[in-house]
Amino acid sequence: MKKIGMLVCFIFSGLILQAQQDGDLSVDFDFENTTEVKEILVPIGTDVSKIMFQFSGKIKGGSLKVRILDPNGKKEGAFQLEAVSRDEAKEKSEQQEGEDKSYTYSIIGKSRSQARGSMRKQVSKPMPGQWKVEIDAYSVDGKLDANIQQITE
Repeated sequence: MKKIGMLVCFIFSGLILQAQQDGDLSVDFDFENTTEVKEILVPIGTDVSKIMFQFSGKIKGGSLKVRILDPNGKKEGAFQLEAVSRDEAKEKSEQQEGEDKSYTYSIIGKSRSQARGSMRKQVSKPMPGQWKVEIDAYSVDGKLDANIQQITE
């Protein structure tokens, strides 16, 4: 297998940045009590046989959601970190009954806590087109590392 270069667009609060990468894409996001939505746009060609996504995060406060969407907007993977107290976590779990349970909560401590987690997702024979990674931060204090790799045969 050989790795192909990829053109990736970053959208940060309305600003569009483009970066040409040869092989892997690695992006580190640092949040300081940040509330914003970020997107990574990943164009996938017909010659791509596999996409590999890897995310690792650690937060001291707030809520951080990551979603991978295919070109049709279908969710292909997601995770959530939320640094809250145990009482808040119990309340949120009760509210989540019957809702989308593709997110998990990582809770530590009695008051404001830390949460850490990671997600790996491999998509074989991905649909060609514009894939999107949505990163939704609400009052987040922490870090998220994102790695995306496209492979052709």
